Amino acid sequence: MNRRNIKEEDAVTHVIEFTIALTVFVIILQAFTSSMNFRIGIDLNKNDNNIVMAREVISELTGSQGSIGSSTNWEDNEFGTGVVQLRNGTTVGILNANGEIDSGKCSSLSKFPYYPLKEELGVTEQLRIEVQTLVPKETVCLWGGNPNTATVSFESQRYLLYNDGTKTVPALLTVTIYEGDTPTSNLYLTEVMYSPQNNGFDYEWVEFYNPNDIAIFVSSWTIADDDQKDNIVSSEMKLLPFLQKYWNINIIPIDF
Repeated sequence: MNRRNIKEEDAVTHVIEFTIALTVFVIILQAFTSSMNFRIGIDLNKNDNNIVMAREVISELTGSQGSIGSSTNWEDNEFGTGVVQLRNGTTVGILNANGEIDSGKCSSLSKFPYYPLKEELGVTEQLRIEVQTLVPKETVCLWGGNPNTATVSFESQRYLLYNDGTKTVPALLTVTIYEGDTPTSNLYLTEVMYSPQNNGFDYEWVEFYNPNDIAIFVSSWTIADDDQKDNIVSSEMKLLPFLQKYWNINIIPIDF
C-alpha cells in the first residue's frame, strides 16, 4: 500500500486559509449582531417614547379642567373662527371641578382639527382619544384616528367618573398612540340651495356633513355657477370649522 505524504507546507497553508475564513465569518457575524442590536435598541427606544407620550396625554387631559388664561371654560370658544386658538396657550383638560370627566369638555374635543391638537399634546405619531362608559358599555367621546389597521399601537388607560350633566357613571379613558394612517378629511355635500330663503339671519346655500371624529377646517371655498360668471367666495383669512355634525354655509348675498 502506497503511503500518502502530506507536506508540512501544505498543512500550514490549509490552517492559515481556515483561520482567515473563520475570522472573516466571525467579523461578518459580529457586524450583523451589532446591526441587529442597534436596530432593536432603536425600536425599543421608540416604543418607550410612544408609551411615555400616551401617558403624558392622559396626564394633560385628566390633570385639570383646562384653561385659557384665567378661565377654565375653554370649551365655550369656537376654535378656528375666533381670536382664541390653541397657540394662545390653551390647556386642554376634560375634568370638571369635582375631578370627573365633563361631557361638555370631552365633546368639545371635536372642535379641534387633527394636527393642531396632536402637536399641542406633544404627540409625534398618530393619536386616538376615547371615553367609554362601563355600564352601559358605550363610547361617549371619540377624537382622532383609527388604530385598527396600525402596525404598532400603545395604550394608556385611566378609570374615572363621567358626568353627562344629569348623572355620574364609571368610565374608561383610553389614549392610543399608533403607527398607521392619518384620519380622513372628507366632507359630504348633503344639500344645495340654488335660491335659498332667508332663515332669519342670512341665507343657507349649502349643507355639509362631517363624518370624521375630528374637526375639518376649510380655509377657502367658492359657490359659483357653471360659467363662473357669478360666484360667492369666502371672506379673506376666515376658517370654517366643520365639527362632527351637519354644518351650513350661510351668507348674506342672494344674487347668484
